[in-house]
Amino acid sequence: MSYINRELDKTLITIEKKWEDGDDRDGFRPNQILVDVFKIQGGEEKLIEEDLKLTAENSWVAKLNPNGYNAVATISEASKSSANASASEAYREQASASVATASANSASFSDAEVADAFDEDGNLLDGTIFDDLFSAVKEAVTDVTGKIGALFGIDDGTKISYRVEEKEIPKYYDVTYDDCEATQNDDGSWSFTLNFTNTHELMPPVWIDPPVKKIVTVIRGTISTPETFNFRMIGLDGTTAFPKGATVYKDADGNYYVQLSITGEGSKEFGKIEYTKVGTYKYRVYEIAGNAQYYTYTTDYYDITVVVKEEGGALVETVTVKKNGTETVYSVTTRDGVKGEKLGIQFVNKYDRTTGGGGNPPGGGGNPPGRRTPPPADPGTPVIPEAPPVPGALPKTGESSGKAIPMLFAMLAMFGALFGFRKRDDDEE
Repeated sequence: MSYINRELDKTLITIEKKWEDGDDRDGFRPNQILVDVFKIQGGEEKLIEEDLKLTAENSWVAKLNPNGYNAVATISEASKSSANASASEAYREQASASVATASANSASFSDAEVADAFDEDGNLLDGTIFDDLFSAVKEAVTDVTGKIGALFGIDDGTKISYRVEEKEIPKYYDVTYDDCEATQNDDGSWSFTLNFTNTHELMPPVWIDPPVKKIVTVIRGTISTPETFNFRMIGLDGTTAFPKGATVYKDADGNYYVQLSITGEGSKEFGKIEYTKVGTYKYRVYEIAGNAQYYTYTTDYYDITVVVKEEGGALVETVTVKKNGTETVYSVTTRDGVKGEKLGIQFVNKYDRTTGGGGNPPGGGGNPPGRRTPPPADPGTPVIPEAPPVPGALPKTGESSGKAIPMLFAMLAMFGALFGFRKRDDDEE
């Protein structure tokens, strides 16, 4: 509904943009928009503000005073109704006073003047002393009627309304405009509100569901009790997208990761990772080396790179898997998702009963037969599991030198033992 303010020529127009796009889930919302504001009166439309800027910084709201006056506060619907009633009563009292004044002026008319104002049938004639009286009354009533009509939105040809128009609708959005809302303020001025909404239909996400396949190659001996192997998928370059509902850990370097375990051979998935925003996501998958006797743990690792783009209003992902940083084992571009062993992520450990495996000599040191590899930290605990070095990463400063000393002592001890055995054999001869 639209109104005209006959008392004061100051108007406040509030333009507000609303978004329905899942809080910009797909990342298509622009940083700013431009709108034009039009004034509508007497069937005519006039541009009063061009290229008015709305941005996220101003909460997508702009206030406009087309007549250059200071802003006035709007009031609630209840207060507006009360103000309307009070104003209407005041206008009626004004009309009554005007009529009373005009009637009082008629007391000076003579009987002859009054008689000449009517015909034989008692009808009022034109061009008599009552013309001025009725003109004054009519003017008072017309003025008050116009004010009351404006107050309640009665269109007398001078009613005012406003509308807003978005200059360029953002890509992948539709726009809807609400009706112009008006509120009369305590000082008699009017405030108008123009709301419009951009709606974006969310794009279906793309996803991956990376599995780990575990293979144990038995060289000699028989595995009596299957070993439990632990695997980690760590986000690289700040990647934080992981399977929904998974327990996500954080290592000392600030990288996030998830873990899984496989007992014996077989396959297991980390879980489905969905991508709803354009970007590049990187992961490294590797096995956490254990110390079970007779096992040799693989040092292979796999890098997964997921590049998400938008094409024709839909998300498209390119998934590439590389082994040990160089060998491409899988690559595909899809609008859907990727899962299963086609990703080519598998780890092969060796079991050899004639050796200690994992650096342990046969029958001595390390874990006794059947001892389980320590499992990863309980996902339910708040403790961040200690993260082993990521395969393929360079050692940190001091890390190599720190390991070299114990290795040197171990080598000296081994040479000492061999020399002792050989000397004793020479003595026996």
